[in-house]
Amino acid sequence: MKKIRIMIFNVGYMRGITSMSLLEYLLKFHNILLANNKSKYILSQKIATEIEKLNPDIVFLPEVQNKSYLNKITTLFSNSHINSKYGRKSILNYLPFFRGNCNGLFMQQAHSVADLYFKYGRKKLVYKVDVGANLTIIFSHFSLGKRTRKKQFAEIQT
Repeated sequence: MKKIRIMIFNVGYMRGITSMSLLEYLLKFHNILLANNKSKYILSQKIATEIEKLNPDIVFLPEVQNKSYLNKITTLFSNSHINSKYGRKSILNYLPFFRGNCNGLFMQQAHSVADLYFKYGRKKLVYKVDVGANLTIIFSHFSLGKRTRKKQFAEIQT
């Protein structure tokens, strides 16, 4: 079986937050509120350059927005899927802070991709990718809440 190089990178909606520490969120709170399209575009160009250097077969980017600043990343791959992480019918898709929040899946080669959704949690999107040779890869951005995350893990196991 051919090796598949996978890259997973939580880009945090291109707001320049580099860790999950509460301190960084507090110190860079202005980035969350004031991140503009120009700064997001510049950061997406840097990420695209790194992706180009590493040349992965599949890239999963949690926390993107379905915006034009992803164009450079999208052009690096022949297949891309960018979908709401909240589910098709979620009210969060219409609220200002959450509208347009997605997860992105980018692939060099076409593979069968299914968009599935968890029953529990706000972050519901699951990408199920059949890469052949009886191998399936599942990508998701799980809930931060411990109880909800446990339910999501249990759901994936079934």
